[in-house]
Amino acid sequence: MSPIQPDDLLAIAHIARPHGVRGELSAIALAPPVLAPESLLLGRTLIGRDPHGRLSDYTAIGFRPHQGRWLIQLEGVTDRTQADALRGHDLCLRRRDLPDLPEGWYWESDLEQCRVVDRRLGEIGRVEGLDTSGVQPYLTLIRPDGRRAMIPWRSALVPAVDLEAGVIETDLPGDFPGISE
Repeated sequence: MSPIQPDDLLAIAHIARPHGVRGELSAIALAPPVLAPESLLLGRTLIGRDPHGRLSDYTAIGFRPHQGRWLIQLEGVTDRTQADALRGHDLCLRRRDLPDLPEGWYWESDLEQCRVVDRRLGEIGRVEGLDTSGVQPYLTLIRPDGRRAMIPWRSALVPAVDLEAGVIETDLPGDFPGISE
């Protein structure tokens, strides 16, 4: 098997902290909400990536949603101390193992650093991320002056995405907060 290249991995969850005393992990979901977490996790070989980029293999043997997060049980992680050692790690899949997304959905890492160009205003910033944790997903961007702005991820406001060109097109009203100020 060939060595894993950093670009070959895509984080699907970020481990925030242990949950309970039996090794369960509380994780922030990084996968689009249109995918069933069970299908991404259970029985799969996940690549754990620590904050320094070191990799380890894990198998998810349990999953349940809890208060907007994923609670994940990994094989071999059986107590709070072991779970706490994984705090700050990402759980990743190889890109080749990712399911196809429905039209209009994207992996956050594919959007990061794309230029955001408004039809009326021209370039308005670069993508920092896509926040899918709330009811309404938001595209977060860094403006040319360093300020952050958020744009609701709705087809009326974000009508086109060209990942190959690295450009996201917006069509914002003239008084859009954080952009027109």
